[in-house]
Amino acid sequence: MESDNETSALYKQALLASLSDTRTGRPPATSGSIGECANGALAALRSLTSTDLLAGVDGTDLLTERAKLLELKTPGRISANGTCRLIKSNSCWIALNLARQEDWALMPAWLQTGLPCDSWQSLELLIQQQCGHNLVLRGRLMGLPVTEPHSHKASQWYAASVFRQPAGRRRSAPVVIDLSSLWAGPLCTHLLLHAGATVIKVESSQRPDATRFSTPEFHQLVNAGKFSVSLDLSNRDANRDDISSLNKLLLQADIVVESSRPRALRQMGIEAEAILSQTPGLTWISITGYGRSEPQANWVAFGDDAAIAAGAVLYKTCDKDGHKPDRTLEYGTARPNFVGDALSDPLTGIHAALAAWEGWLRRSSSLIDISLAGVTAFAMQYVGDISSLGFFPDGNSKRNSEENSHRQRGVSARPLGADTKKILAEFTRQ
Repeated sequence: MESDNETSALYKQALLASLSDTRTGRPPATSGSIGECANGALAALRSLTSTDLLAGVDGTDLLTERAKLLELKTPGRISANGTCRLIKSNSCWIALNLARQEDWALMPAWLQTGLPCDSWQSLELLIQQQCGHNLVLRGRLMGLPVTEPHSHKASQWYAASVFRQPAGRRRSAPVVIDLSSLWAGPLCTHLLLHAGATVIKVESSQRPDATRFSTPEFHQLVNAGKFSVSLDLSNRDANRDDISSLNKLLLQADIVVESSRPRALRQMGIEAEAILSQTPGLTWISITGYGRSEPQANWVAFGDDAAIAAGAVLYKTCDKDGHKPDRTLEYGTARPNFVGDALSDPLTGIHAALAAWEGWLRRSSSLIDISLAGVTAFAMQYVGDISSLGFFPDGNSKRNSEENSHRQRGVSARPLGADTKKILAEFTRQ
């Protein structure tokens, strides 16, 4: 079995090589862990930025720090945050993530029933009687985050569309517009900030980043030090001034990071391709559940269910000695469990920061398509032991979270919209 350093080094080399040639060969046989892949990805970012950003923090810390900060429980068939569950249908296991309250209202239509669907217990009883494959297909059409284990494969962790233009401007450090929310995108821009970038977090005044209110401690951790701009983006026709301001702001950026389905931005009048065609040197990072290609572009995913789709699943069987890890996929004999906390989110955040910085260095306009499931599936090619990611290894989550968040001392996340006037005056004068 390879050491941590050897696995991390292999993964670091693979990522750096893939930035210049996406046709890199098959990964070498490895017995690494998902944490070692995260360590390698963070090491690659440090190498590319020529910094020791987040000194004292490794990739494994980034995978587990939310769970430690919020004192989440070790996951099993229920995710660490409690919103996603692995449920056995009559044909396969499925992962259903009900992180959004409005998705509960879709349950009767999704299950095509008039019976009560207002609790996990009632959902599981109904799902057991139906075909899981059909439920996944129907759920995705309805915009539900639902998937089957091991349903997504990826030989590469990103796809790039390069717009042939003269090299763009080069500031001493990039200006980053962060349109993302929750975890993967904000972690990406958090890492860029610590590499020296100026980060402007833009939120809708009607629907700001949900972590501001649901998990303020975590919001503070990944958003401290960013400027805050708030615009009314709820109605394209009624709020043309705010949409116009956002477009002008995007034209001044070196890097844009967003985590919306493509059609959501288009409905606001934000066309990534159009902005890239006008802005030499702009790198646009698009973080989605499964990528921008159809039909996956319309599939919804969050970190827990995306990880399950990518194969980050710990299987257990029950025998006279109790529950033991097992990699068999035979339906009915193995019970799938979650690994870590929304694993695909932080893993993708690190990779997205690496792609963003490389794009800025290259200075050619490019649209970088990065998906939660794709990054995780790529990393899983290097993983031999999925169970080796420590979860609260010393049982002292509060102490660990304080140690890992030392990078934020003396810096606070800005109140919503605190810098709107200042930023718009500086960047949208024309």
